[in-house]
Amino acid sequence: MSNVSKETMRQFFMAKRNGTDVKQLEEWSCSITNHILDYVMRYHLGTVMVYADFRREPKTSALIEKLLELGVRVCLPKCEKDGKMEAYTIESVRELTPGRFGILEPAGEIVLKPEEIELVLVPGYGFDRSRNRLGYGGGYYDRFLPRCTKAVIAGVCYGNCLVESLPADPFDVKMDLLITEDGCLI
Repeated sequence: MSNVSKETMRQFFMAKRNGTDVKQLEEWSCSITNHILDYVMRYHLGTVMVYADFRREPKTSALIEKLLELGVRVCLPKCEKDGKMEAYTIESVRELTPGRFGILEPAGEIVLKPEEIELVLVPGYGFDRSRNRLGYGGGYYDRFLPRCTKAVIAGVCYGNCLVESLPADPFDVKMDLLITEDGCLI
């Protein structure tokens, strides 16, 4: 599939998400949440960056609340006007409000240094077995992730949005691992 354009692949993955029963997506999201929690506890992680789910991505609100209950410092991305993204800490999902693109973002003002983050959970339309990510095309994560010098970068998706190969540019940041309903894939 690497000869196909990124836009064609975005449409392909969105059709897969939209064509999957909501109840099935919820079950998969629950499994993904459990795999992430297992990973965080296994490696005793103290700071995790989570995304706010959008457009039928794997759900994250239950994950955020469980991480907070475990005493993990949780941050979420906020997209700034200049094309940059920063990580803001939260203490509850109730602190999230719609941001620039309609995606929920932290309303607070506490910016976390990227080098303090131990695990970054990255959404995307889809991923490939070489850990390439197909994002939404804005480049926010590709500019932010290199600043997370101590973090494991984990792509999060449903297993049906994992393909053999994706088109990738040199500036596209590869994931360190992928997390699906089937577990953590390296």
